[in-house]
Amino acid sequence: MKLFPSDRKGQSRITRNSKCFHDWIAEFALIDLPLPNLQHTWSNFRINASCSKIDRFFISKDWLDKQPKTHLKGLPRPVSDHFPLMLDTVHPKGGPTPFRFENMWLLHRDFKQSVKQWWDASVQANWAAQRLHTKHQLLKLNLRKWNKEVLGIIPLIKDKLLLEINLLDQKESVARLSSEERQSRQTKKGELQDIAFREEISWR
Repeated sequence: MKLFPSDRKGQSRITRNSKCFHDWIAEFALIDLPLPNLQHTWSNFRINASCSKIDRFFISKDWLDKQPKTHLKGLPRPVSDHFPLMLDTVHPKGGPTPFRFENMWLLHRDFKQSVKQWWDASVQANWAAQRLHTKHQLLKLNLRKWNKEVLGIIPLIKDKLLLEINLLDQKESVARLSSEERQSRQTKKGELQDIAFREEISWR
């Protein structure tokens, strides 16, 4: 069964059966797994070949929550007119690392507002389950980028604070610190404790 016009070579319209298929998918909130390395899954081997995507895998959100690394891949077809499809729950080597929610994100003052802004952004999708899945994927991409740009410099800040505190400690061992220097060291220690607290939360 075809879902989109692009599922069949040369077709440019959605048929009545395709619309019914869309409704059935939406009713059960199923997710149509993408097939990155194949556009079609069947052809008839003729000179002017007819090509269609008529083989697919559907999964539920519950499945995706339990098996977030699930992906689909088309295999070579030495005999059949259909491409074999392999469903795997282990991410292919060399791909992106699995998404992981960091508890310390919740401590950032802009986190909740940023998530709301990303989630409220409109997306183009033909049915509710696909729209929800797309929103989830875009949210993860935005979170990865935000984590890298906003929190990714934390290790550098931590190293800088440790160095500055150590320099003040060394100076204090041979000379008296001014009140400004003592206050500066206290402030830096407070900042360092805050970073350590965030790191502890991320480990839980």
